[in-house]
Amino acid sequence: MLQSSSAPSAPGARHSHALAVALALAAAWWIFDMTIVRSGPPHPLNDVWEDALVARSLLAGHGFRTTMLYPPLWAMHDPRTLTIPVLVHGPLMPILLAPLLAIFGPAFADRIAWLGVLAAWLTALFAGRLATRIGSPGAGATAVAFLTLTPVLLEAVHHSQSVVLGALAVAVALEALIRERPRPFVGGIALGLGYLIRPELLLVAPILALGAKLPWRTAAQCAAAFALCALPWWIHHARVLGAPLFNLTSYTLIAYTSANPGHSPLQDFSLTPQRWPAVLAAQWPVVLAKIPAYLPYSLRIIAKIPTLGTSWLMAVGCLAWLAQARRRLLVIATVVAGLIPVAMMTLALPQPLYLVPMLSVYVVAAAIGANALAELPPWRGRVRAWPLLPALVVLVSALPATREAHREGELVRRLLSADRARVAGAQARTPAPVAGAPAVPMFSDRPDFVAWTTGRPVLWLTAAQYDKLYPPDGAAVQRPAGLPAARDTSLTWFHDGYWQTGHRAQP
Repeated sequence: MLQSSSAPSAPGARHSHALAVALALAAAWWIFDMTIVRSGPPHPLNDVWEDALVARSLLAGHGFRTTMLYPPLWAMHDPRTLTIPVLVHGPLMPILLAPLLAIFGPAFADRIAWLGVLAAWLTALFAGRLATRIGSPGAGATAVAFLTLTPVLLEAVHHSQSVVLGALAVAVALEALIRERPRPFVGGIALGLGYLIRPELLLVAPILALGAKLPWRTAAQCAAAFALCALPWWIHHARVLGAPLFNLTSYTLIAYTSANPGHSPLQDFSLTPQRWPAVLAAQWPVVLAKIPAYLPYSLRIIAKIPTLGTSWLMAVGCLAWLAQARRRLLVIATVVAGLIPVAMMTLALPQPLYLVPMLSVYVVAAAIGANALAELPPWRGRVRAWPLLPALVVLVSALPATREAHREGELVRRLLSADRARVAGAQARTPAPVAGAPAVPMFSDRPDFVAWTTGRPVLWLTAAQYDKLYPPDGAAVQRPAGLPAARDTSLTWFHDGYWQTGHRAQP
């Protein structure tokens, strides 16, 4: 039978043989992926370059500032260094990257997928322990297999390590809170550190804390642990902007619509943080119009977790978990937290990578579902390997994704080489900064990659937006203060539309 989330686990179940074997196979899978398949080179559109820029700033003693220049934050730039404060991504990824870049050099940015691999394996460990605690050793092993082989995690490890670290934070927090004797301090620390990587965990933390229905002193301990991690970052934002919880990512609420196509709100000089609340209030109908447009896509995406053929096990698992658990409010809270990425995909963009931070919730529910079916007559006690059979279905779906990762890896390596050569050529044509003269930025649609490669500040604009800012015919245009006075194509590098994988960094 399923164990209650508040019942003590069977002796030795936490470190069961099945779970240990599953974790060993998961480690072998990732080693195979990185060394034999040779997956994981970062695309020029990945977030690693922006995180690496902040890490470089930390190593130089300049703090949380970046030379990737967002137009809405241009008014906040330092005229001497042409840097802006970090108000998009959290600080933990640059903090993790800084010592690695110091030890291994700038080339480590090309091997950032190994950090994703480590986070993915540790997430599998905690998800397996959680499923073992709730269900059985077989469920724990199944959860490890589901998580490791889910195609969206493969993409995240290769192209968006921050969401994998977010998944690790959630898995650690859940494993700490769903116990007979919860560990609220551990859960709070995990969610607090996760928030410093993925801002949506600011919503996850109170949902899980309320669901745990902890005594007030214990709940206060969890909240204090979260605040211990988050408070320095809130103070940073308050000092820089006066808004502790501001995040430029919120601009995606009005992006990707006919009124604001693509990333255009993030490339609008006039849409400053001070104007954002009023703009959001005025464009709230635009946000609501996304629901009927994007919700069906979002539901289709989550229906493929772990795969299209096994996603139904999540519903079975939630019902089985709810029926057996003594602390049902915590189960309901966990399910609600698992729906946050669906809301994000609906209100921002149907991006599958948004699901990854809550992946442990999905795979544990699916593993519990497989375990529950194995306990039904006439299979009870007869088909001991049943919980692992769905993992074979996921493996069948993972193999094509692995082949695609190999093909993509080769293409991205060639793309990186070509782009670096092109950027180097553009840099050779760019006049060197003159000592004592005002600093001027470059302009690019791949600003973080170009800034990392050239070491120069770069404003994020498309070629069409640059032409509007600096008309080719020389027409007079009012421009924000601090920009170059005249059009100068030697300061530009725009991608010309040749092959892309589509793995775009998510803001």
